Amino acid sequence: SRPFFFTFVGNLKRDGKIRNPNPNFHARSDLKRFHDKDSGVLVMEAREFAETMPNVSFEDLLTMSKFSGAPRGHSKFSYRFSEVMAAGSIPVVLADDWLWPFRPEVADWEKCAVIIPERQANITLAILHNITNEERCKKRQACWNIYQNYMETDTKVVAGLIEGWESIFSTG
Repeated sequence: SRPFFFTFVGNLKRDGKIRNPNPNFHARSDLKRFHDKDSGVLVMEAREFAETMPNVSFEDLLTMSKFSGAPRGHSKFSYRFSEVMAAGSIPVVLADDWLWPFRPEVADWEKCAVIIPERQANITLAILHNITNEERCKKRQACWNIYQNYMETDTKVVAGLIEGWESIFSTG
């Protein structure tokens, strides 16, 4: 059972130290207003998580979550995405121009992840609540298949990359 509807633990602020900060980094700070532990929505900084839930590891939190946030940071990807996939939670990608780990010929990301443009971060929960249990089960299964086939080990990651390259060169 997954008692948490949506979780995200990580940096929720803009970082003014970055030379060319992502103008859409607000997607992370927009998520903070959704925090409501009583309704199964946890959105907090790592320090706050460690203080309020000292007996729960971050990995355990992900395995207890139906959906988990994977907003972009200062680049077009987030390591959080891989962590969410490994835990069997459905990644909620809040990003424009996201750089997927594998080509769409290898992994159908639309069937797996919930993809939300950064400018729509403020309606994340409304989008997630509109996903039926059946759709959620299909997404989780698609994510699990992608993870098992292409992300579970270094060898599988390399195989996924090669399969993606082969799809490029075979159309040539």
